[in-house]
Amino acid sequence: MPALRRAALLARRADPVTDAASAPLRRSVGAPPGRRAHGMAREQSIVAAAADLFAEIGLEATTRDLAARLGITQPLLYRYFDNKEALIDRVLDDAFAGDWRPEWGALLDDRAIPLRERLVSFYVAYSEEVLTYRRVRLLMFSGLKGLARSRRVVESLRGQVLQRVLAESRHAFSLPAASAGCARDLETVWNLHDAVISLAMRRHVFGLLEPGDLRAAIVDKVDAFIGGAPALMARHSTSVPDAADDSSSWAVESLTTGGSVWASPSPVEVPAIVATGELSAAILQKSEPSRLRPLD
Repeated sequence: MPALRRAALLARRADPVTDAASAPLRRSVGAPPGRRAHGMAREQSIVAAAADLFAEIGLEATTRDLAARLGITQPLLYRYFDNKEALIDRVLDDAFAGDWRPEWGALLDDRAIPLRERLVSFYVAYSEEVLTYRRVRLLMFSGLKGLARSRRVVESLRGQVLQRVLAESRHAFSLPAASAGCARDLETVWNLHDAVISLAMRRHVFGLLEPGDLRAAIVDKVDAFIGGAPALMARHSTSVPDAADDSSSWAVESLTTGGSVWASPSPVEVPAIVATGELSAAILQKSEPSRLRPLD
């Protein structure tokens, strides 16, 4: 070997930088990056197809049905999920992840905005983003199966939505906050929430409500709640003696005068029964100036 070539070879062996640059790249332990990415994409496609299938047919749909829809074999399906139960758990976890946005809580808590406007804005956004075809039907089917995941979804509504709406409603109706945990009051708020969910059920289960009607329908549900809830909540209150008899009239006095008659009832005699329409009008006049400006 010529001396010059031998010297160059020796110099290269002594230079670790040159060696590192010229050495072939070694693959990391495990599957190649491209194969891992392909596997993750395949897994996600299985979950998405399963969500569509379960929402369409129900959780009784078989993995054979799913494999046929995907154009793959069942053995390949079970390379990603050990069994059908594991697949269902993953579908439900993905379907109900992120079904609450912090900005919705901020909206419901913002007392600078009239209650009616807050409720309509929230329920329109909630219906469009959460009460979708896939989520509504998956929640229905998983509830029929008695799965814990569906119960957790419903239970989470208590703190995220119902307690908030209850507290803000009692404030807007000039009712004492001390009864905010009243079970009957909470049931009154459930009535509003259930009414909105029924719109989604009618739309996604029975196909009876056109998407263009959604906002108008929600406005009507909210107006019905504001028109009737104050009298119910006033009667439910235990803060005033004989509340069952004249609490509605006291609520009207509180709303029209701006005072809090609950702490110190007025000695002025007022009618014992007040029509719901009169109570609703007083509420809207005091706490809902935007009522004159249609939201729909």
